[in-house]
Amino acid sequence: MSGLPEDPEIPYREIVEHLPVVVYVATDDQPVARTIYMSPNVDELLGYGPDVFLALGEDWTSLMHHDDVAAMTDVYARARASGRPFELEYRFVRPDGRVVWVHDRAMSVASKDGRSRVWQGVMEDITQRVDAEQAVEVSAAQYATLLENLPAVVYEMVPDDDRRTRYVNRKIEDLLGYTMDEWLDQEDMWMEVLHPDDREVELAAHDLHSATGDPWRREYRLIGAEGQVVWVRDHATLMRDGDGHPLRWQGVMVDITAEKEAQRAIERANDELEFRVRARTAQLHQANEAMGLEIAERHRAEDERDRASGSLVRLLENVPAVVYLWQAREREDGEWFTYVGEQIAQLLGYTPDEWNDSNWRERVHPHDRLRVEDAAQRSIDDGVPFQLEYRYLARDGRVVWVNDRATLVLRDDAGEPLLFEGVMVDVTAQHDAESAAQNATGQLAELLDLGTAALYCYELGEDRDAAPRIVYVSPKLGSYLGMTEPTLLADPRRWLGAVHPDDHAVVRAAVEHAWETGADRIGEYRVIDANGSVIWLADRMRCVSRDENGRPRRFIGTIFDVTDGRTERDDLARRLDMLSTVQSHAPAAMWTEVTDLATGVTRPIHMSPGCFDLVGYTPQELLAEREHFRRLVHPDDHQFVSALDAEADETGRWDAVYRVIHRDGSVRWLHSLGKRSLDAAPGTVVWHGVAIDVTARVEASRAADAARDAGLAPPV
Repeated sequence: MSGLPEDPEIPYREIVEHLPVVVYVATDDQPVARTIYMSPNVDELLGYGPDVFLALGEDWTSLMHHDDVAAMTDVYARARASGRPFELEYRFVRPDGRVVWVHDRAMSVASKDGRSRVWQGVMEDITQRVDAEQAVEVSAAQYATLLENLPAVVYEMVPDDDRRTRYVNRKIEDLLGYTMDEWLDQEDMWMEVLHPDDREVELAAHDLHSATGDPWRREYRLIGAEGQVVWVRDHATLMRDGDGHPLRWQGVMVDITAEKEAQRAIERANDELEFRVRARTAQLHQANEAMGLEIAERHRAEDERDRASGSLVRLLENVPAVVYLWQAREREDGEWFTYVGEQIAQLLGYTPDEWNDSNWRERVHPHDRLRVEDAAQRSIDDGVPFQLEYRYLARDGRVVWVNDRATLVLRDDAGEPLLFEGVMVDVTAQHDAESAAQNATGQLAELLDLGTAALYCYELGEDRDAAPRIVYVSPKLGSYLGMTEPTLLADPRRWLGAVHPDDHAVVRAAVEHAWETGADRIGEYRVIDANGSVIWLADRMRCVSRDENGRPRRFIGTIFDVTDGRTERDDLARRLDMLSTVQSHAPAAMWTEVTDLATGVTRPIHMSPGCFDLVGYTPQELLAEREHFRRLVHPDDHQFVSALDAEADETGRWDAVYRVIHRDGSVRWLHSLGKRSLDAAPGTVVWHGVAIDVTARVEASRAADAARDAGLAPPV
């Protein structure tokens, strides 16, 4: 192995099955490759075992997300035509419906016979990373809408002594009878409507949660506008700014009055029931003592009858195994008793009567018959349990592996073992999988060496200051770390020497923590290769075994070159920062609006902070009021704007100058531009746009026109 120290037999199978990635081999067919090997840990990642991929052949794409199949087929075709490695991020759909994102990397290599080529690759679970990136993109605007159609009260509250409410949706009127305006006009309304018996407790709890930042999970009473008592379940989270300073509580309140009334009714019923039970218990106490003696005698007789009849009642007919009784020797009366469950038909194809009318030993596989008979004879002679894995020949000629266990339940009058009770479990699939894994050992070794990832496995010794023992390391690791001399890879501690100085301390601390605790280590860092270039690596290391003292012993890991992906993410982060800065400081309002075609409902989902300068309302206020645009447009421009709406539905573009009423009552002129998105989700129409204040320009133009009309200025 590249001159590195290694065991006489490298545990390829253990390495592959514990890798934090899925390893596979596929044909070079078109239009889609056919899987010929898949590592067992694909079941953990995707919920489908290797046998599913092998059985589906080229139809394995049916397990993918249908929206990604075309892209995958296209990328594969281009990679196949160019001979370059295949690399793509796409989705699978697990049997439970959960979507899993994978980063699939594969390279084409010649098969062992040299006459064909195969694709060897790995699939890495990137669901968490994709979810995080999507969350970053969604939160780029930094302002979320508080939905008005939730069946709950949604609110924002400042964590100060006054508990000032900054926002509450209109559901507050359904809950307590106060309008949204009434609630917001009196900012400390929440404190005022707390039930007197709950006020001090809830205010103290609120102060404590505001100080600690712990999530708010409370149930208490409020007094409604008509004096009614309303129980609520209140859940809220304390939002913080970038420096960790508390900003506001965001929460929801749900009406649980009916639930509380039902609970009190149940408690009253339970109290009454308990009283009646105690009274009745006192009456029956004496009768129960006498009855207890009779029941005990009856149980003793039933137990004796069970033992005499062979304990058939203990046989479980519905377990996923074959339950049987086996009479080891002839009884004194010359009779033989045998029993086998109905599951024998499913396991081996024989009915219970057919099985009982013949000698079961004759159906044992010839290669296993001798050791099965030896084990059975020991049980007959000594009464020891029978426990063995062996093969049967099924009625249709199949070879079926079983795990067979039987224990002695009855001896004859002479004390000799007489009756055994047993169970047989089908373990054919397990044996087939183990056999396939053993047959693939050579292929796995080649795959580990030629795959698209750098793989490694090493063990820590008793002396943690000594160099770890290398079990396996793929040659690709040397190219990643810039170590052309194989002996340098023999000590994992030297690998840190290639880490970029700015990342060295963090990586060392993470490795030492993993060696100490056994925690998985997943991180990205930079290294400097032999050419002096800086590359980004994604390193995933997992502890797969510990010593007798529980200390981490063996680690297996995989390293990918993620330089291109890291560069893209860094560019995305810079673009998001730029967008955030533009939206926060630009003298314009940027907006996004979505229409649900099924309901016809249109709602804004994003407004940038610039809207406050334009119309005097915050983004949160405008997002909370779905019809705010119609309200803000000047009455004299309503007809013009409505006509423009109809035209925009046809053209997909919006461009207009019109008037709006500012919050302070003044009239502002806006130039608004919008465009219908071509990437909207099915069933929706999405518009993106920007509005700019052009009041000064319009008023100057109107003044110039008036001067020309009065003859005070020359025509332009």
